[in-house]
Amino acid sequence: MLPKQHEHRRDGVGAPGRRGGRVGGTDLHRLFGKPNNRQNRGRGQIGGVRAPAPALSLDCEMVGCGPQGRISALGRVSICDEEGKTVLDEFVLPDMPITDFRFRITGLSWQLLRDRGISFDAARTLVANLLRGKVLVGHAVHHDLQVLNIDHPVHMIRDTSKYKPLRPTGMASSAVPSLKRLAEHWLQLQIQSGAHDSMEDCRAAMALYKLVQCDWERQFLALRQDQEDRTGNESSGSDNGESFGAPVPSSWQNKRTRKPRRRKQL
Repeated sequence: MLPKQHEHRRDGVGAPGRRGGRVGGTDLHRLFGKPNNRQNRGRGQIGGVRAPAPALSLDCEMVGCGPQGRISALGRVSICDEEGKTVLDEFVLPDMPITDFRFRITGLSWQLLRDRGISFDAARTLVANLLRGKVLVGHAVHHDLQVLNIDHPVHMIRDTSKYKPLRPTGMASSAVPSLKRLAEHWLQLQIQSGAHDSMEDCRAAMALYKLVQCDWERQFLALRQDQEDRTGNESSGSDNGESFGAPVPSSWQNKRTRKPRRRKQL
């Protein structure tokens, strides 16, 4: 089911999303718990660790522009909150001519984006305003930030593709687990069986984050305290946080024009 134009925007108020509150045929309450029984809401305590801010999960679908569709451009952007509820779900019409809709992956078409898409600048502004001051959850989320041309503080990023405790046993250390595999392994949730759905994907990433949130935030706090103790010591060799799913790749942090390195997803 495709999102209605402008149905969910700045206020984040509305129906919980596709299929009457179900994701891939799975009840949202099974993934996120009943509304009155959630322990980790807002800026509360998480197992004795104070959450830095409320969390939002982001996922984008991208179409191809330029020669052979090699330039990725935003075609749809979705954001959900910690309860899996839709905060934003918009189609986006890129500024550049689209040469490859990547339909088998995105499910997007010219008619859909022409009739229901908002401008890239409008989408970027909406997303930037929503993410400001929030913990950002996503899977390989640096790709989403890059296509949106948005920066986000490294210490406020939780990337499920980088958090080692989520890695299934036996996976090669050099491989990046796909969101599809993590959702099936940890959530018993089938996603991406056909065209990808950015709302479904951002909910799956949020459900994974909530599954390990207590340990993740506790470890991340310990990492930050250790880095503060080592301030100014560049040769300390301390973990830059990637194993805790925090930063975008260092190559992208240091040089924004460089494309993020892609590793094989399993």
